[in-house]
Amino acid sequence: MNIVIVSYHTYNNNSALHITGFANVLTALGHRVVVSALGPVSDAGDFGVPRFRCIPHQLMTKNSELLENYFAGIGAGVPDLIHCWTPREGVRNVARAAIERYGCPYIVHLEDNETSLASIGATLETPELIREFVAGAAGATIIVDALRDTLPERFPIHLLEPGVDGNVFAPDLSDFDRKRLCDALGVPADAWITVYPGTGHPATADDIFSLYTAVDALNALGYKVHLIRTGVDCTPEIDAQFSRFSRSHVTYLGFVQRSWLVEILRLADFFVQPGGPDALNNYRLPSKIPEFLATGRPVVLPRANVGLRMQDGVNALLMQRGDAAEITQCIETLLIDPLLAGRLGQEGRRFAIEHFNWQRSSRQLEGFYRDVLARTRRA
Repeated sequence: MNIVIVSYHTYNNNSALHITGFANVLTALGHRVVVSALGPVSDAGDFGVPRFRCIPHQLMTKNSELLENYFAGIGAGVPDLIHCWTPREGVRNVARAAIERYGCPYIVHLEDNETSLASIGATLETPELIREFVAGAAGATIIVDALRDTLPERFPIHLLEPGVDGNVFAPDLSDFDRKRLCDALGVPADAWITVYPGTGHPATADDIFSLYTAVDALNALGYKVHLIRTGVDCTPEIDAQFSRFSRSHVTYLGFVQRSWLVEILRLADFFVQPGGPDALNNYRLPSKIPEFLATGRPVVLPRANVGLRMQDGVNALLMQRGDAAEITQCIETLLIDPLLAGRLGQEGRRFAIEHFNWQRSSRQLEGFYRDVLARTRRA
């Protein structure tokens, strides 16, 4: 098949990690894959050497005939299918340029409840335009099962879960390497370290703020806990809200390159995905969670999305509210019971390796593509 995947953002953001994983395996399976995104194509190298072709949004909209050059000699020599990674405006514009030229079907990938995010102003989108674009699709892929409720009845839907490279996140960090990394970051090596990579925006600010508050509370209780935070805060209000926290307990690095982020994640003694079951967390699977689990460190997360498939006290600690008080309590449980923390880490890693598999998920996606194309040809 000739496949075009259109991303809503850059070649190296969190969603691009998933796109790259699927595109690489699909290419290895013999398909021709083009990924269109924002920014320089060199950013795709943050996740390793891409096996697929990169054509940025600007070139796709102005010169969609580039697809014919790449797909020449394969099938009909044009795209068979366009996979729209979210139904946001930038994706819609790029996809329509190719759809109008080639008349190919498209499917939509949902990582969030997009209409809900648009309704609360977390994205600069119009709910009606999102619904209209989704309704015109030949099917949809969803990252968590709850997103089925946001789609039309009798709509072709495929649950598409990401993979994780268990070797990259293997839990083998020597004391020497830990000290080296802590010194490089200016982080106290004798502290309990947690790492949170995540963009701050209006929909996530309260959850991240709860994690900061819990770290302060734990230090007030006498536990030396340090938070390393990466990611960009998108609004001045968030920067001001977080600025009151002591820099002695938090190291904020902003955006960091992927290779460096992997090293930083391996520093963590435990991870927390803050927040509870709500209109945001029920409908997403933060890309960091499979990686948290794969490190073999204990993970605290909401009883939502992937948390619904995990066992509290067996392979994770699950939160009902996910506020600062509950985060504090869960972390304290880990700190005073290292045997429990060790078991949770081992079982969490086992869960990640078993459930987040690039090869299996990509072959299932390949089957869904074929089903969608067969249905559109019969229509």
